[in-house]
Amino acid sequence: MGKKRNKQDKRRFDRIVSLMSVYLSEWKHRDSLFWSQIFKLFYGSVIISFVPNLSDHLGFKIPTYIHSLIFPVIGIVFSLFSLYVAYGYACRLKASGDTYRKLMHELPEEFHQDSICDLKIATIKYGKLFSARLGMVLPTFMFLSLIIMNIFVIIYH
Repeated sequence: MGKKRNKQDKRRFDRIVSLMSVYLSEWKHRDSLFWSQIFKLFYGSVIISFVPNLSDHLGFKIPTYIHSLIFPVIGIVFSLFSLYVAYGYACRLKASGDTYRKLMHELPEEFHQDSICDLKIATIKYGKLFSARLGMVLPTFMFLSLIIMNIFVIIYH
């Protein structure tokens, strides 16, 4: 009976590890796609916002019938849209990571990953301060700073 139980445990362990490998590769793909898209959207927002300021340096003139304030307004709208897209990607990435963590907790405890929020682990001092997901914090900071810059451009135009 004991050998049969050990074989079942080993098969279950192998299935969990295989599933973890699948979810880890999915998480890696989502993570690289997330950061790639975030920076593309951010640079697009910067370019849209500051076209009037860059047009002379890039060698073209903006037609006179296009008011230069339209670009910061479009930049704000594009930044808000980009922030929405960023949060969508971040939520998908979080879901993938949470599924991976659930599978990890199906393994014996010695194989669990340490958390930076775990107060029992003395090696990670102030880990709780850094527990916010960068996938939410960094895009928020990037796009809100761009929105604020565009508002200043509109106000001081």
